[in-house]
Amino acid sequence: MNIKKFEEFIKTGVVKKQSPNRQRALHLLEEVKDKKQFLNKALKTMPPKDVYTNFIIDSCYDIIMESIRAKMFTDGYNPGNSHQAEVSYLRNLGFLEPHIIFMDELRYNRNGIKYYGTIFDREYADNVLDFMERIYPKLIVNIPTREECIKILKENNVTDNIIAHLKAVCEFSMKVVDVLEKKGINVNRELVAAGALLHDIKKLAPGNHVIVGYEFVKSLGYPEVALIVKKHGLADLKNDDCVPKTWEEKIVFYSDKRVKNDRVVSADERFEYIKQKYNKADVEIELKFTKEIEKELLGNEKILN
Repeated sequence: MNIKKFEEFIKTGVVKKQSPNRQRALHLLEEVKDKKQFLNKALKTMPPKDVYTNFIIDSCYDIIMESIRAKMFTDGYNPGNSHQAEVSYLRNLGFLEPHIIFMDELRYNRNGIKYYGTIFDREYADNVLDFMERIYPKLIVNIPTREECIKILKENNVTDNIIAHLKAVCEFSMKVVDVLEKKGINVNRELVAAGALLHDIKKLAPGNHVIVGYEFVKSLGYPEVALIVKKHGLADLKNDDCVPKTWEEKIVFYSDKRVKNDRVVSADERFEYIKQKYNKADVEIELKFTKEIEKELLGNEKILN
């Protein structure tokens, strides 16, 4: 199935570039939340008969498509009436090709329901429901663009050397994402980028810069990004709430431990630097933890620069 690249929809004028419209996006997400709650309530009382399967499929389709549309409005695009463009935009959101193919088939099948009265069985409806539940959390995450992250850093007077470090961590983290995606692991690329760019936003603040940064990014309306900030540090690894657990959290944690100032180095060299700069007598536990994450993320792959 040939699914056009999103950029082709822009070139042909099907999708229009515009100023980001967060208000419209938030309104759409409120509608999506209501539809999902209604679907969940209906599923608790709905008998497993094929007569209800089209309702499940149609509801899931609307939830997914309106969530994609909200992301597009947030990112400064107006999709018009092109559902194909919205499906294609999943690539820009970091979804893998199997997800995009499944979604495009769902688009086609939903048209069959809407225009030709096609009736699908419960097995397919359950597959669609499972698909929606898996991608929905990723679609509703509020993530600042990379440009917005840089703007936030500059507005908060983050120094040039720290911004250079953050950009280098972001660049390295994208290479880690590439490794995982080749293995078929679905990672939210833009969430990783935002976490990498904002993780040291309060590096020079009094107290624990990790927790201060977490609270600040959360106050901006980016709770998922804030969690990555909260889990990038070394000082609080004994606290389970500060231990990286998701792919995105682990990627930013590890990438930060591979960048010394704005230069990619080995984990050993980075920890030797940490040991000297912060006058830490022993970093073996933290280094061991970092190398365990390195093995989990990269396996036998090497990223040298």
